[in-house]
Amino acid sequence: MNFKKDYLVFTVVILLMIVLICFFLNGEKIDFSATINADKFAAFGTMVASILTAVTVILLYRQNLHLSEEKRAAAQPDLFPAADIFITYSERFEESDYIVPMFHLTLRGGKLALDETVLPYTSIHFNLHNIGLAAAKDIYLNWEFDESEVEKWLPTNYDPDLGFLDIETHHDFIPANGRIQVKLPQCYSRCLGLETNFEQDAGLMKDRPALLVHLKYQDIYNNAVKKSFEVETFCLSSIVSIKFRQLKA
Repeated sequence: MNFKKDYLVFTVVILLMIVLICFFLNGEKIDFSATINADKFAAFGTMVASILTAVTVILLYRQNLHLSEEKRAAAQPDLFPAADIFITYSERFEESDYIVPMFHLTLRGGKLALDETVLPYTSIHFNLHNIGLAAAKDIYLNWEFDESEVEKWLPTNYDPDLGFLDIETHHDFIPANGRIQVKLPQCYSRCLGLETNFEQDAGLMKDRPALLVHLKYQDIYNNAVKKSFEVETFCLSSIVSIKFRQLKA
């Protein structure tokens, strides 16, 4: 419990008792040899008992309120994106002069091999986990990056019909301990493709344009939660990895 609030309650109780004593002794002299006034003493005892009962009820209410707040705080969703590693290659679709980079998820556990249980995608995808104890709902992901810088990375033989339409995505909910699959904007994923992973000058890798993702969602009590992450990418030949670093609010 809050020490300041408890101290305030204690002080109020002491002051009330002093007021009551002054009220009952008003106009009288203290005489320890005098006979006790039973009626006045009983009334005084009743008042003190009433005050103590009221204080007890207040403290129990505050304790229950505190426990309720702790329970509510414990039953909160907590969304966090997971890192992953991909193998990238290119495909040329029929009746098209352009190629499209493909990204195939690798097996977890340290083996750099394709996960044959999943299909390749034309964009980087990752799992957004709810590691909290309650469901998250009304989830928005907003991607932030410099479009002009991304366009500089795109080879001329890539399909130009990528657009920037998937900058913001929405999902209804993620249950507690659940997850959903989310993809990076396709226009950004293509600057991680195989053709962009070979540096022509001295064989050094260039940093990709900065990429941030802003999460906004609600808990089961309709309280808004906001988080931001920096997406850190690493590209080497056909290997592409992504991981996320949470930014301070």
